[in-house]
Amino acid sequence: MTCIGIINRRENNNPGTMIKKSTLFLLFLILGIITTSALLFLRYEWKTQKDILYLKDTRIIIAEEITDGEKLVYYRQDGITKVLPKEDVEYIGYGDATETTNGEKYLSGYATLAKEKFKNLIPSDKTDANRIQDGFAKIFQKNLSWLPLLILIPVVYLVVRRRFADHKKQKRKIPNEKKSRESGVAVQKKKEEEQDISDTLRIARFFLDLFRLQTGAGPDAPAELFPVEARTIGSNRIYQLRILHNGEWVKRRMSIGPLGEESGSKSKCFYVIYDVHMVIKIPPKPLNDFQGYIDSIKSDGRIVDKLAPKQCIVPKISVILQRVYTFPGGDNIAPEKLEEKYIRLLEKRPALQEYLKIGGSFVFFMDLSKYFFLGHILDNLHDLGQKANEEILRNPGIIWDLQGFSGRYGLSTAKICDKMQEIHTDFETEIRNRLMAQDPPVSVPPYQIKNWYLLYLAGNTIKPDEKLVSPVLADHIDKLADELFQRNAKEIALYKKVVLKYVRNISFARSRSQLENISINLLTLLSWLGEKKIAMRDLKPDNLLVAGEPTEYPQFLTSVEKFSIGLIDVETAVDYDDSNERKIPQPQLGGTPNYATPTHLFDNRTLSLVYHNLPRILHLQDWQATIGMIYKTTMGKTLFQNTGKLLPNIVKTIHQAVANKKKPETIIKEISRMFWRRAAEDFTTRIHKNASDLQSLKLKLPETVKTLFRREVFQTNQELINTIQQYIQSQTAFSGDQDRQQLITAPYKQILALKSKRKEQNGSMAQDKAEQLKVLQALEHLKYHNMVLQDFCSQLDEPYVKLTVYDILSLMFTVVYNTMHKPEWESFSPETGWLKKGEKNGI
Repeated sequence: MTCIGIINRRENNNPGTMIKKSTLFLLFLILGIITTSALLFLRYEWKTQKDILYLKDTRIIIAEEITDGEKLVYYRQDGITKVLPKEDVEYIGYGDATETTNGEKYLSGYATLAKEKFKNLIPSDKTDANRIQDGFAKIFQKNLSWLPLLILIPVVYLVVRRRFADHKKQKRKIPNEKKSRESGVAVQKKKEEEQDISDTLRIARFFLDLFRLQTGAGPDAPAELFPVEARTIGSNRIYQLRILHNGEWVKRRMSIGPLGEESGSKSKCFYVIYDVHMVIKIPPKPLNDFQGYIDSIKSDGRIVDKLAPKQCIVPKISVILQRVYTFPGGDNIAPEKLEEKYIRLLEKRPALQEYLKIGGSFVFFMDLSKYFFLGHILDNLHDLGQKANEEILRNPGIIWDLQGFSGRYGLSTAKICDKMQEIHTDFETEIRNRLMAQDPPVSVPPYQIKNWYLLYLAGNTIKPDEKLVSPVLADHIDKLADELFQRNAKEIALYKKVVLKYVRNISFARSRSQLENISINLLTLLSWLGEKKIAMRDLKPDNLLVAGEPTEYPQFLTSVEKFSIGLIDVETAVDYDDSNERKIPQPQLGGTPNYATPTHLFDNRTLSLVYHNLPRILHLQDWQATIGMIYKTTMGKTLFQNTGKLLPNIVKTIHQAVANKKKPETIIKEISRMFWRRAAEDFTTRIHKNASDLQSLKLKLPETVKTLFRREVFQTNQELINTIQQYIQSQTAFSGDQDRQQLITAPYKQILALKSKRKEQNGSMAQDKAEQLKVLQALEHLKYHNMVLQDFCSQLDEPYVKLTVYDILSLMFTVVYNTMHKPEWESFSPETGWLKKGEKNGI
């Protein structure tokens, strides 16, 4: 009995003991899992999408949320809503930014907030929060019961972490699909890159690889890029970049656009926004030699040093490498020193050189984050289309106010006003018929239909409204409006023309000081180049920067002292500061057609042989470009558009002439005659058409510009005087010494009187009379140029004089024309049409 009782007692105790051990083990396991999960949560990282505001002053604002209003843009940062004028925003990048966070950061925010609130509720020298913190420390230090848990937790943590790591590794092995199910254009590996893809796409792929590096994604992680529909500056296009990282698509945006017109500059330039504003220049031929690449950058640096302190942007490897590799304390290193450090780094670690290549060849990167493009500024000043649409919407009742319409747009526009009212009546009738045909019928007030009518006139469409207009109905109304406007296209075009003319006049008046100040600073840049004896040879608005306080843009344009114009890239520049013309370096041949001359297409040796003054020809190439840029600045249009179309054919003509072994002077003479006749026609036509506006713009020239003008005008006048003397001595119609001397000394008006008198004379032989009139006709043109230049110089001597843009352009073109296209090449009958208007204005 006793033995049996003892056995039964043991059997009764064992189950209880086993339950306690199982419970204890389960408790430790649960605590371990909870603690391990907490540790994993603290280390786990995830990404949140944020929006980016790209501002016109090159700044970037990252926000939690952005709302686009009619005139204002609202954005939220740290829970606080802020506001910006919409006109300061270049574009909005929704979801362009990602922010990495983890459990520790996530909880620390709430912990800090709770601690601050706790302190406010219980102020003391030593807060309860600190006492709680100390209590935790004591528990970990004295309570040994935690030791088994501390042993169990790392084991479980390591196992879970190992499995989590294996899971991530498996995800990285996902093959790079040729095309994603979620989007557009997939990015293939470089080795699979097509040879005929566009430069824009190559650049986008380059930055996709850079984005991959910045996110820490593996080299085989699936990646995509595709264009996004959004409004940007000029012809820029926005791309969205996406990379699959840690099981999620990480994305951002960038923009790319060709820079400038069809350029004769051999390299192609692109304007890129990726973190900062930059210019990327792609050489015409693949550049694979690293030392040659660095030497080219340093060569540009020597030009920049000579032009200092004029602002210049030239290629630097640090522009892109500082996004790949950073030096400790790099923010405090001078830009020049930082550039040298990166060059030495690339010499030690050649693998990093790949981040300076696009399509397997070195390219050049230039940072434009501190400046503005002159081309973009001019586009904004002359963007009349958007201003015309705003004019239509800002004056909703003027179409139905005949007196107000005529008073605003001109008395001759009354018929246009009547016609626009008739079109609105038809519009309202057709829209109401469509609305009443709905089931149930839709009723809208008359003012709503008027608003729709104005929206369509301004180039917009109506937006669906849940209460009023469904998407299907909105589509029907769009089609009705389009058909009606097509039937009345002529009348609507006339209406928009008068609105555009009004907006243009208002815009011109408001921006007058800006246009004048930009023109003055363009001339200041030209005089600085002449003083430093540097010829850029490819000046154009898209090759120039505007330096001013970014926070004061565009207001700083109203003060000539508050901004300056500098240079972007000096690839085509040449230093002609050498008395021996043979030692002047040979610059690249070619130029941008609308701003170039035939002399851009000939080498130094040929120009020296023909013109006998190579430095002056190189300098006047920049004069011709400046003429075109000032006209573009003031009128918003291209001056030598028809002339520029000749350049491609001129190149072919030169090749053919060289093949036929023609003399250089013969080639230049033939080409110049063709080119400068068209240039004189373009100049005369456009300057006369806009004479009133050009004469209303008056510039107070700096003394440096006056000095430049005096020097070039004097030299041109001397050449004209020499030409006149040589011509008179070589002609035979007036053979007497006294007659020839009289012709040499006679002023322009005396030549006119002599010519008129000779026409009226009778009895002389017809052939002699014709020859004499021919000579007098040639002298009339030459003497007129001589007189105009002398009169202009006398105006420069007046201390407070302001010269009109019309007169300045006429003077500059006269100098360039007579120097590059010698008068004798035109049989002594050079064009002077652009000067005829100036005669009436006392030029």
